[in-house]
Order: sequence, then structure tokens, then C-alpha cells
Amino acid sequence: MNLHEYQAKELLKLSGINIPNGRVSSTANETKIFSEELLGSSIAIKAQIHAGGRGKSGGVKIVKTPEDAKNFALSILDKNLITYQNKPYGQPVNKLLIEETITIKKEMYFSILVDRQLESIVIIASASGGMDIEEITKNDPSLITKEYCQINERLTVDQINNLATGLDLDKKIFPKFKIFTESVFEIFINTDLSLLEINPLVLSDEDKINAFEYTESHKILVEKTEAKNEDYVKGLCKQIMDEKTPEERDERAGVSKEPLVILEVTYHGVNPVGYD
Repeated sequence: MNLHEYQAKELLKLSGINIPNGRVSSTANETKIFSEELLGSSIAIKAQIHAGGRGKSGGVKIVKTPEDAKNFALSILDKNLITYQNKPYGQPVNKLLIEETITIKKEMYFSILVDRQLESIVIIASASGGMDIEEITKNDPSLITKEYCQINERLTVDQINNLATGLDLDKKIFPKFKIFTESVFEIFINTDLSLLEINPLVLSDEDKINAFEYTESHKILVEKTEAKNEDYVKGLCKQIMDEKTPEERDERAGVSKEPLVILEVTYHGVNPVGYD
């Protein structure tokens, strides 16, 4: 199960991780009103779809006035946004995330995922943020730092400091990075994620670590979910499925649009199969 950016950021916010102030809109008028509330020198408006490449495909726009925000919403809401990941049909844009912009000192890449071959968790960090990790790997693998740990273990201080060094952070930032890394690691473990990716992870002018862009993937298997997490997982499934439109539930042709059916299948870890 994939989360929209705004849903994923709520998880980060609940764990005390810095995210830009934002609101979620589903109409052009809401977009204008929320933009007025957040407006500084500029705001970012982001289409909420389950696909990468939004920025390059016109799904992200920086605007300076509420009227510009409204006009962008009118141009993109209830239309399909086509990116390199969802060609040829794209995905419908039903919600927009409206966020304050922050002054960026440094952009980085950070992710946590499960390496199934090694049966281990791997944390990947790179000082080259804002670009695809595949592109970083291809162009200069030396820019990537990795640390591994077993699922029932936690990262050591030495591992976290090695990641911070790989990100080329000043040593005065190391304590903040340690708090950040431990917090996102707990989110990864406690909510049974298979992928947590922040790209870019941003260091602001005030030396705050911010999750600027954020995506998650859930692989929810009841038999592998700790008892303490079962109620959370069930609640999360239901909340997200309730928020999905029929088009979002049916992101592949032929999948049943009945929300209760999809919820049950998703919760039990079975991938629905589309038919031509």
C-alpha cells in the first residue's frame, strides 16, 4: 500500500520530525484560501499521486499569489497527470498539497528499505539529493553511503555518524541528524514499512533537518505484524482506503473498485490482479 506525500508526512510530524507547514486541498477555492493562510514570499503546490517524476511533468508549481495558486489548481485537479512512472494513461489528481517554501542550504538523499536477499534493513544516504537514486548510483556510486542492521536491532552511533559523514554534514549537525535518524528508523519498524524515502532531505538556513519530499510503501502482512501494531495497521488501511477515490483504488485496469474488497485484500498482503 502506497501513501500520498501528505499522509506520509503526517506520520513524520507525529514523531516530531520537521516538515514544512502545509494544507491539503481538493478544490480550486480551497487551494486559494489555504494559500492565503500560508503565503510568505512563495508557496509550493504539489499534485498528490502515487508516481514519481511529478516535478518534471508539471505536477509541482511554486506560486507567489493565491490567485496563481487557484489557477494552477484549476489546471490540474480532476485531470490525469502523466509521468515517466505511470505512462501512458497517468493518474488522476484529486488532492493538492500546499506547503510553505523554506530556504535550502543543502539537499540530500535518505532512505530505509528491506534488503530481502540479505534479510536485513539497509539505510542509504547521499549528499546528492533531489535526483533519482538510480541516477546517483549510475553516475557516481562513491556518493552513496550504506549501513546495514538486522530487523531486531538498532543502528549504532558509529553507523549514524558514518551516514552523517557520507552526507557531508558539519559535525555540529551530527546530534540533530542522530535524533532524526533514530526517529525515522522507529517509524520504519513500528509501522511495518518496506520502503521509506526522503528525497530531498533538506538542511535549512537555520540548520534544521526537514523532510521536504517524502514517500513510503507499506507491505502489510497480518502474520508478520506485531500484536502491538495490529490495531494501527488496520486503522491505517481503513483510513487510507476511505480517502481513496474509485480511480485511485483502481490504479490498474480490471481491479475491483469495491473498497471493502480491496481493503481486505490489501490488509492480508495479497496483491489484486488486473484482467484485460
